[in-house]
Amino acid sequence: MFKKLVIFLFLFLNLFSKERDPDVKKYSEALGHIIGKHLEELDVEVDIKQVLKGIKDSSKKTAKMKKDEVLKNYQELNEKINEKLAHKNLSEAEQFLEKNKFEKDIISLEEGKIQYKTLNEGNGEEIKSYNTPIIRYVGKYLNGKTFAESEELITINETILGLQKVLIGMKKNEKRIVYIHPSLAFGKTFPSLNSLIIFEIEVIENDSSNINFSPHEIADIKNDYNTF
Repeated sequence: MFKKLVIFLFLFLNLFSKERDPDVKKYSEALGHIIGKHLEELDVEVDIKQVLKGIKDSSKKTAKMKKDEVLKNYQELNEKINEKLAHKNLSEAEQFLEKNKFEKDIISLEEGKIQYKTLNEGNGEEIKSYNTPIIRYVGKYLNGKTFAESEELITINETILGLQKVLIGMKKNEKRIVYIHPSLAFGKTFPSLNSLIIFEIEVIENDSSNINFSPHEIADIKNDYNTF
């Protein structure tokens, strides 16, 4: 969000700094509203006067703040924003898991960390830690945004810990919706930032060694391999 705002501001200044559009005042005021709204959403303390000063100085060769200092301060601001988001996301994840455990048919695989609901029962042998299952999945954040969607071969011990724990014990054709605490998923890394991870998983094959792949299919699998 913050990066998009900076890019938008840059484009605006670039478009209108060299030509006198008759509507430049109303465009400028609209831009001010957008900047103000985004700054409010970022939930970080800023000095509006200094923001305006930075905008003015950016078009001058005599700007007091040098490029390296600008980049350094910008990076520090990004880190503060991400830290706040990580704290907020973690709180939301834990609140959700605490409430969700009381929902119908929810099973807590690990208290406060991993929950799942079986959407379709499977059949055959259970997946073991040494298997390489083929799964179809959709990964989403708590806000519903999809971050991954694929059908691929998975090496159990090379995927995120939460997914490892969920996959072991599943069977062919089994389908689950899974809720994973950030500490067993992507943690504070960007762009997850301590977000709860929700997977809808379907096991296509409990172990790929049971299938005779063609060379073309093997090449396709290798291209998709190790998403997590």
